[in-house]
Amino acid sequence: MQVILTLKHVIVVDDDVDIFDPKDVFWAMVTRVQADKDIFIVPDAFSYPLDRTSRNGVTAKIGIDATKPLDRKDEFERVSWLDIDLQRYLGNKKIILMSTNAMRRCMSLFLIF
Repeated sequence: MQVILTLKHVIVVDDDVDIFDPKDVFWAMVTRVQADKDIFIVPDAFSYPLDRTSRNGVTAKIGIDATKPLDRKDEFERVSWLDIDLQRYLGNKKIILMSTNAMRRCMSLFLIF
């Protein structure tokens, strides 16, 4: 990370992750990173002179290895979900899908009555 001064944060992912989709990169970080083994910090690295967080052109840089562990690659394959018809399993019960306000994009609440 010393070679490119403007590069301050690096996340490495496998080829099954879409690097142009932030949600996909975040998914890789959440499911494949062990903080004590896969995150490293380079202190006192040279920085881009206009980086306001640096001190006289010196800053810390971070690298995150969000790849599958080499010795357990087969355990980290993506799971594909089957589409199901909830009405088939619930019969005449009504299904209301409500998004929670705080976690609108991440979580949904199912009300069945």
